[in-house]
Amino acid sequence: MRRLVISCMLFLLTPGLSAVELPAPAELLKQMRISGHYVTVVEPHQSDASHRTHVTYLAVPANQVLDHLLGYHWQSSDSDVVFSAADGYQFAGGSERFRRYKAYLAYARADGSPFTLVDKKGQRTELGPYYLIWDNIEDPSLIMQGAYGWPYEVLQVDLRPVSAYAPLLPASASRQARDGFVLFKEYCLICHQVAGIGGEKLSTDLRQSLCPWKESDLKALIDNPGEAFQKAGMPPLDAGLQGEERRQTIDLLMAYLQALQPEGQSCRSDNVHTFTGK
Repeated sequence: MRRLVISCMLFLLTPGLSAVELPAPAELLKQMRISGHYVTVVEPHQSDASHRTHVTYLAVPANQVLDHLLGYHWQSSDSDVVFSAADGYQFAGGSERFRRYKAYLAYARADGSPFTLVDKKGQRTELGPYYLIWDNIEDPSLIMQGAYGWPYEVLQVDLRPVSAYAPLLPASASRQARDGFVLFKEYCLICHQVAGIGGEKLSTDLRQSLCPWKESDLKALIDNPGEAFQKAGMPPLDAGLQGEERRQTIDLLMAYLQALQPEGQSCRSDNVHTFTGK
């Protein structure tokens, strides 16, 4: 326990220190001296507008886990909390989100069945050791956000200072581009990376991957990758966004992506396959 406390203090005091690895569920419960909670949610990976699947998990409150691993400092710091998954997916959320909504780290299904899920495409996915879930029954507005922010196979937590995002937003960016950057952080940075910041599902810097794309094709890819490009590996934009709101969201994302294009750098067309998943 003393070693854990010391490592957490060093983590908070030393910029750029590696993320904190989550202990195994049994060890975490022992360290925190708590028991798991039964938490029922509308499972976004198995639900859509016409059908909602409810699943009950055994879980621990995420805020308590963060207090334990990162210290209370995370609640008032000007940083995002980053949850990193085994497949390279990263979810980053500010402390305000964790105050507004109830988040939990699930580690088992309440009924004792395997800690997996079968998504709407019929694919079975392992969820352990931890699956970040949100109480979208108490706050149904979360249902409209779909599965964004629900990383599974979570291994690590980290704090990312707001200043770390500076290289991702050009100083000359327009108001639209700045608004688009907020959306980019939510919808795109979970898998893609720019200047070493973001998810690691793809290794190529997005600035190079964007080079060969026409605006109309890129908008189609963002809107519905599977329909626009049969072998695209990325998910469609949040299904909760419809009509004019969806169009405006895509336009703002495009404004940011256009501002992001590297200046004075040559585009390498071979990177297009990395971006589309073809």
